[in-house]
Amino acid sequence: EALVSDPDLLFFWQHGQDTVSDSDSAFIEIDQSGLWSVIVSVPGAIGCDSRSDTAVITVHPLPEPQIVRDEAELQAPAGYVSYRWMLNGNPVDGADADSWTAVEDGDYSVSVTDSNGCTGISPVESVTLPTSSVPVFEHHDPLVKIYPNPVHDVLAVDAVTAFSLEISGLTGKVLLRHSGNMGKHALPLHALPAGLYLFRIMDDQGMPIHTGKLIRQ
Repeated sequence: EALVSDPDLLFFWQHGQDTVSDSDSAFIEIDQSGLWSVIVSVPGAIGCDSRSDTAVITVHPLPEPQIVRDEAELQAPAGYVSYRWMLNGNPVDGADADSWTAVEDGDYSVSVTDSNGCTGISPVESVTLPTSSVPVFEHHDPLVKIYPNPVHDVLAVDAVTAFSLEISGLTGKVLLRHSGNMGKHALPLHALPAGLYLFRIMDDQGMPIHTGKLIRQ
């Protein structure tokens, strides 16, 4: 936006040699790069025109990021200076990288800022997370407990019976299996990238004890 001030003057804005606007307004919004100047005239006076210095203006296009989705994994184009993921129009805490794993249903978008300081927002990507096809068996006092959830590197398992544990991707592919006896166990998850997973716990007879979602941070 170019700006000068005096309500009693006329302004003839020029892009190169072309006059693009003349009015009594003191400003113009520029949407084209190039050489810009303004001729200032006093209404009713002859020979009272003055031309400004020429300014070289570069107009940068706004970023137009597009989200690429793979199940719950959301990916924005790389190369921007900053990212901010939003869920239903509200910023998601800690979601400031070029990718984000959706952990709940809703409308996701991403705001990006490029090296010129220009900001653009992607179209909305509606996400409905799949659920496990295995029935969920609820227990007030589960025979096998896993924690914490979300988890970073090591998942704790506290069992009062022999058990087997499967962790799957959202497509249902089993990525990790672990079996153990009664007691406390520590299950490393270093092989799993951050994201949303499904887990299934079974007893030593293969009967489901508990299923649910697991977040690896």
